Amino acid sequence: MLEIRRSCEHCDKDIPFDATAVFICTFECIYYKECVTTILHNTRSNCEGNFTKRQFVRNDY
Repeated sequence: MLEIRRSCEHCDKDIPFDATAVFICTFECIYYKECVTTILHNTRSNCEGNFTKRQFVRNDY
């Protein structure tokens, strides 16, 4: 099962559960969109994994 991490792996800023500008890499690390696009340039340097937008699942029931 996917572990919901609470902070960006790059800048260590807290990430709220309902944040939408968040990406996840192949190895389930999470990052703010700003870190992915401006600093990491869409590539994980240590594992060369890919990023995808993290899915947000609403729990309204």
